[in-house]
Amino acid sequence: MKFTKSALPRMAASHFVGLLSLAILNVCLADLVLANPAQSVPATTQQPVPNSTEFWLNTISFIMFGFFVYYFMVIKPMFDKEQKQKKFIENLKKNEIVQTTGGIIGKVMSIDADAITIESVPGTKLKIAPAHIIIAASESTNSAAKKA
Repeated sequence: MKFTKSALPRMAASHFVGLLSLAILNVCLADLVLANPAQSVPATTQQPVPNSTEFWLNTISFIMFGFFVYYFMVIKPMFDKEQKQKKFIENLKKNEIVQTTGGIIGKVMSIDADAITIESVPGTKLKIAPAHIIIAASESTNSAAKKA
């Protein structure tokens, strides 16, 4: 079966820019937090030159921390959801009742490589992309009954 490609490449650029802006914000805030007002330097003495190694170490550590948090909160759940969807579509059988992302509930009539044909009303057949079949209708009614 043919599946749609992941949204990760499209989202990666915007999330990279977000992480980069967070790293820059971290560096700016680190300068404010690390400045200790109790050790104020008299106006007559010269302030020490900031250590560039320390600056880069702080920046890189913040970017790595941000990436790990982002990976476990965004990327990993997205991959898990894609794997679950792929497994669900592979195990889909004819005459099974499913629900689409648009809310249409119908019975699977045929499964092709790039489309799944469902019958929502007797005599009405719809071709749906496999990515838009989200759940078997029996699963959605079971989850709604558990919530009630």
